[in-house]
Amino acid sequence: MSEEKEFLLSEFLKSRGFIVGLVISIVMMLIQLSIDWTNVNLTLWGMNAGAFLVLFVLAILGYFLSSLRLRADEYAIVFAMVTVSLGFAWSVAVPFSISIFNTAWEKQWWWMGYWVSTIPGALEMSPLFGVKDMEAALAAFTGGTSVPWAAWAPALGFWMIFTIVLLVFMLSMGMILRKLWIDIEKLPFPYLNITNELINLGMGVTQKPRVKKILIGLLVGFLLMLGNLIDALAPGRGWNLWQTYHIEALEVALPNSSWFFSVSPSQLSLWYLAPLDVLFTAVVAWFIFADIIPAVSAWAGYATLQAPWGSSGGAWHNMASCAIAPISGGMIGWGAMIGLGLWLLVYARKYIVSTLKNAFGKKVLDESNEPFSYRTLWLAFIISTVLLIVLMVVVYIPVWAAGIIVVYTCLQYVATSRIRGESIAKGDIPWESQEVLATLLSQAGLYSLVGPQASAASQAAYGPGAYTAWNMGYVVTGHYTWYWGGAGTPQSAQLEAFKLATLTKTNNRAMAISTIVAMVLAVLICLPLWLVFTYMIGIDKGFGYGGTLYSQWVSPAWWSQEAIFNAAFNQAQGCSWFNWNKDLLGLELANWAAGFFLAGVLLWARVAFARFPLNPVGLVIGLCQPAHWLWGYLLVAWVLKFLTFRIGGSKLYEEQGVPLAIGIFLGAFIVSIVTDIFLPVAQAGIEWTPAVPG
Repeated sequence: MSEEKEFLLSEFLKSRGFIVGLVISIVMMLIQLSIDWTNVNLTLWGMNAGAFLVLFVLAILGYFLSSLRLRADEYAIVFAMVTVSLGFAWSVAVPFSISIFNTAWEKQWWWMGYWVSTIPGALEMSPLFGVKDMEAALAAFTGGTSVPWAAWAPALGFWMIFTIVLLVFMLSMGMILRKLWIDIEKLPFPYLNITNELINLGMGVTQKPRVKKILIGLLVGFLLMLGNLIDALAPGRGWNLWQTYHIEALEVALPNSSWFFSVSPSQLSLWYLAPLDVLFTAVVAWFIFADIIPAVSAWAGYATLQAPWGSSGGAWHNMASCAIAPISGGMIGWGAMIGLGLWLLVYARKYIVSTLKNAFGKKVLDESNEPFSYRTLWLAFIISTVLLIVLMVVVYIPVWAAGIIVVYTCLQYVATSRIRGESIAKGDIPWESQEVLATLLSQAGLYSLVGPQASAASQAAYGPGAYTAWNMGYVVTGHYTWYWGGAGTPQSAQLEAFKLATLTKTNNRAMAISTIVAMVLAVLICLPLWLVFTYMIGIDKGFGYGGTLYSQWVSPAWWSQEAIFNAAFNQAQGCSWFNWNKDLLGLELANWAAGFFLAGVLLWARVAFARFPLNPVGLVIGLCQPAHWLWGYLLVAWVLKFLTFRIGGSKLYEEQGVPLAIGIFLGAFIVSIVTDIFLPVAQAGIEWTPAVPG
């Protein structure tokens, strides 16, 4: 590093933006870790809530007190650091919660631990992967004790190293794609409409007419959500205008369909900011695959007529199992998500080759605006890839299975980063991608190493590795590539941070260094502190309602074990995703393959035809399991945005629609934050012990 660069780096590390961002990020992580064990129904990392809350407070202070104003780049760095770090406050500890429930499997719900324990060798694992001491695992449920560090030390060290290497793997790939997606394609990153508006308010540069429109929207959002706040403060006296409506008449008219209509001010205003083609594609995909095709299947006699479902379970089953219709929207969506990741790389092949040429000394692309040289980024990507495979092999995962997990993780990371770049999608859009990975590993032969048909020698040699591979696949695809309930992963949020850097004229290297520091600190802080809180309070006693239901702590272990159980019996009995018919496995794989190639076709069409109305990102969103309640937001947002452009074009949208939508979001958001803080929770402090069969 040259003296000039060293000087610039040292100056940046002492800058106001970096120091404020560092302090606030640490404080917010500590607050979230504390909230997770209380009755407070507040999830600071979901939907960027913590980052928006911080920026909103800073913007209000700056708007009224010029002495407290930050520069645009300083606001940007603070927001980005909070965004990329806060998700780790819960998701980074997922491996620990998995290993606790795997060791104390009697605590698992729905008998899943019992079922998995019947698979020979299934519950074996390396001490590096998680705690194996039964007493240490059970102590996590009762609490009132210090952390048994000796039992946890191997796993704590392993997961700190593994997660940081995974960060390098994802971030290097993201930075390689930065120029293409942000400078050339100029992806919108819709969340940044709100971020940029708050930054302008904090700097005092927003014109008064626009401020007035934001305030009008804020008042509307506040009034619409006021009933929720009153009900939280005085239970029974408030009202809830925004809830999910089950439309049974449509389920009768279209048998086997699932109709739930949900519209709330905050979600609707967010989706109004999303691109029209994404909204349109998502709505069309949902109607075709979740409503029309199941009905046609019933009329044609393919599927048994089902009664109106009465809960979201109908959409879940409909979209997942192929039991209702030969074409499963959910499975097509899962295949489309992985396909989107691959086809994006295929269509970017010339650009990627150019970055490689730069890395080997032939200057094809201008690197002056990149956070690091392409040589550094490619070396980081290659080395981290090798290290990830080595770290998996260390915990007994076969090399070939580790390779599948790494490739699959890369494709999902690229896809979810793109989803964040073009939509307001939450992190659970690819919903159960780990189910696909588990089935692929099973079909590739992983189950034969541990199943009943495997020899005793094979089970002894490979059983722990087979089991760990399924768990590892769940960790990296189910939480680290995207985090549950959030807008995307901390890693893909960094690509959004680079877009924010462009909007605020922030140096890309400054943005990269600040976000990397925030993420690494999140890993180092949240992993040990999660253990401290767990053993101090106890799983059976401390969980609140929103940030960490008991179910949110137990569900990572349940989902990983469910994936093992289903994937294992795909080969032995044909079980897959609440579907116990082995004859449907080929049909499910065909649906995944169809989605994989459909994403490529839509991506090609967008490149070939400028006015092509369908977007593969919308396909993934429309075919995710949560779309059974998302489609109401998507439809209404598309209609409102379409009418806005029809009536007044982009001028009406930018000058009237955007500030009103942002105001409504902020008004509803403020009420939601206050409501979540005061909402009482009956489950808190109640010990819950699941029954075990036999």
